[in-house]
Amino acid sequence: MNDSIFNFSKSPEFQKFCELSANLGRNPLLVQGAGGNTSIKEDGLLWVKASGTWLSEATEKKTMVAVDLAKLQQAMAQNDERVEKPQYFKVDPTESLRPSIETVVHASLKYRVVLHVHCVETISWAVLQNAEKLLATPLGGLDWVFIPYRRPGLPLAREIQSKITNKTNVLILGNHGLVVAASSIEEAHKLLLEVHLRLRRSKREVKIPKSNLALPEESNYRDAEFFAQGIAHDTISLEKVEKGSLYPDHVIFLGSGVQLLKSSSTLSQFEQNQNESLPKALIVPAQAVLVHKQAPRGTDEMLLSLKEVASRLQPNDRVQKLTFNDEAALLNWDAEKYRQELARRNASA
Repeated sequence: MNDSIFNFSKSPEFQKFCELSANLGRNPLLVQGAGGNTSIKEDGLLWVKASGTWLSEATEKKTMVAVDLAKLQQAMAQNDERVEKPQYFKVDPTESLRPSIETVVHASLKYRVVLHVHCVETISWAVLQNAEKLLATPLGGLDWVFIPYRRPGLPLAREIQSKITNKTNVLILGNHGLVVAASSIEEAHKLLLEVHLRLRRSKREVKIPKSNLALPEESNYRDAEFFAQGIAHDTISLEKVEKGSLYPDHVIFLGSGVQLLKSSSTLSQFEQNQNESLPKALIVPAQAVLVHKQAPRGTDEMLLSLKEVASRLQPNDRVQKLTFNDEAALLNWDAEKYRQELARRNASA
């Protein structure tokens, strides 16, 4: 294989792209854990964040992988189902990293640089039932569109393609996040920050008292990091996030909805009743947010995201949750089996 096609990855421009990606990944109001993805197009290649990697580590670890842009776009035009697995379009077949499932979203936009973040300000608008109408004022003057929720990957890319024009450079993804696109790294970063500032919402500051919840040594749970604790002490937030999921990353990394420990049950009883299907996170209202000791890296960061989004939702906000089918599709579950599993969990909660 001719290595010259990868020379861009050794250039100062690519390094600048990785530095921006890392900076975005280190801002918990924009990206949490392994969420979010960025891309840059050069010499017929689309360099995009690899699935499961962290943007925050883009300057420390190999995070970007190259795909053949023309072949991917041709496959998209032909409705080739392989685009759901963008690893088929890697330029280097020996590369172990897999391109993000949202690679098709990046390929759908003509701009050179595309930044997709899970901005908590944006999500706090994007989960509202009348989000598109409400966003018209703060986003006035920008070439933006609202994209109703679609499963990440090809369904989302197709919806985007049906809505955008050649000028569209800001996408508000319903129940998902923000995408901005520009011809240069600097322009993309500037646009992202502008949208982020335009969409700022008032946030409830919650006092977090010292927890008096004593966790038994044999418990499967530990206290979540302090930065994720606020949601347990905010009744408005708990009301908004209970009984359903707001966005894909919550489902993928935390499971469906938010599990609350009922006042009629102790933690020990809850753990015994749940057997082997303990949730990754558990909220004890007015006391603590707990994380399963074997939960994957990034669980606390995902709880931080939930806390930040929920604290921006107001009592009169009408929230649009993901449906059973939406959640089942994200988890690759048969929808009816998934409903049964949720019913079982809720009955024993």
